Amino acid sequence: MRESATLSRSCTRVLGHSAGQFGSGPGRCLRGCGFHLSGDRPLMRAVDEKRALKVAMNESAARISNERLSRMAISHRFAPFQRVPFICECADATCFEIVMLNLEQYERVRTHPSRFLLVAGHEDAETTNERIVEAENGYAIVEKIGVAGREAARLDPRHTGPPR
Repeated sequence: MRESATLSRSCTRVLGHSAGQFGSGPGRCLRGCGFHLSGDRPLMRAVDEKRALKVAMNESAARISNERLSRMAISHRFAPFQRVPFICECADATCFEIVMLNLEQYERVRTHPSRFLLVAGHEDAETTNERIVEAENGYAIVEKIGVAGREAARLDPRHTGPPR
């Protein structure tokens, strides 16, 4: 019983699987994520990489929406000092909180293909896939590193070449 409870907490925390998705074998998930409690380090790395890719994809989807908001603000001739509502680009796919920045501040974030704009407090302190670059005025800028950084750069609509 203790093993399945640990699996449940770990599998849901790491991969977002919900209760009732766990296999009957000792410590295995039915979703095929490969998560188990055997202590197998290569498997844990694979799970971490899978989560990093999923997070990068979620954050990149919000970034694409923000690119549209930026283009709309420019087309509506926002003044350089006017603030624009941008969507939080955190890992939570259900987050739609707003960060107010002017276009110059937003462009400073966007010059790096692996950086994202987050509402303050939405940083994932437990992950090894991002580092906080800046945190002030109610928002944070994080940079994806490793697998997540490469995937974020690959998905960046502004940077179609190899990651920098």
